[in-house]
Amino acid sequence: MKPRDGSDGVLRWIQAKVAPNIFAIGDATGISVSKAGSVAHFEGDVVVANILSYLKHEDLRETFDGHVNCFIETGDQKALLIDFNYETEPLEGHFPGPFGLPLLKESRLNHLGKLAFQYMYWDVLLPGHDIPTVGSKMSISGKHLLSVSRLNDHGEIVTEKEEV
Repeated sequence: MKPRDGSDGVLRWIQAKVAPNIFAIGDATGISVSKAGSVAHFEGDVVVANILSYLKHEDLRETFDGHVNCFIETGDQKALLIDFNYETEPLEGHFPGPFGLPLLKESRLNHLGKLAFQYMYWDVLLPGHDIPTVGSKMSISGKHLLSVSRLNDHGEIVTEKEEV
């Protein structure tokens, strides 16, 4: 999945091309990424940092990597959990680390994780508290990798082989 940094009018730092003082999150961005609520939340982290930089007349440094984290209910009190971004397709493993919820596996634990996350969203995230180890940039911790692609400092895609 690649960001569409030209035709949709929104750059990776979630600033509109038509005016430098316009920033967006969620469906308003037009970025080709899942419409999961986690996306808008992760974009919000980037937008807040960049608005603060913009108001201080500093360069915008935060970029959105397309991070998506989503529970998918499958029925019978089971669910899948997926975690991916622009450069990394959904992978097997665990989230948020080696001993977390199973990724790409239907389980009751993922269903319970979704139920617990409803509380965490309304009572932890919305009041402004962070969840440790869960951030707007996708982590590869706990994921089973053959290779991972990322953007280097020059905006070029670099693929590295590693196992986490």
